[in-house]
Amino acid sequence: MKKRGQFQMSFGILFSVILIIIFLVFGFYVIQKFLGIQEDVQIGKFQENLQSNIDKYWKISSGQSEEYTYNVPIEIKYVCFIDLESSGHGAYDDLYDEIKFYKKTGNNVYFYPEVEGRTNSLDINHVDIESTTETNNPLCLKTRSGEIKLRLEKVQGNTQVIVKT
Repeated sequence: MKKRGQFQMSFGILFSVILIIIFLVFGFYVIQKFLGIQEDVQIGKFQENLQSNIDKYWKISSGQSEEYTYNVPIEIKYVCFIDLESSGHGAYDDLYDEIKFYKKTGNNVYFYPEVEGRTNSLDINHVDIESTTETNNPLCLKTRSGEIKLRLEKVQGNTQVIVKT
């Protein structure tokens, strides 16, 4: 009888340890999913703010230029404006082929590096992508601690907005 009680106690402890491990794994999984949602929200806010500022410039007359700061997820190293109708050239032409491989038709803004399960490209309207990528295609802007700075410019004779570094 003594041996049977010892076995039941060991089984109870073992079962408790297994349950604790399952709860910990599930907890880490849920936290990871919430962090992924936070990144998608941050990207959505970036898209909304950038599009809003570009629309503001698109509606005004020419001759204005202003620098803006936006927040993006910390894992994003570059925000790239790319003209997929043209060939890659300039400082970040090595990223052109990689971005083109993951391209989504119609999008002109890409986040590098590519992260599976996250929004990695956007379609921003009213951007003069040809003028924006004239010197560098893609035009990649380096992020610093989850922040990116870019200049929006409207020039005489152009109905679209140009993005500059």
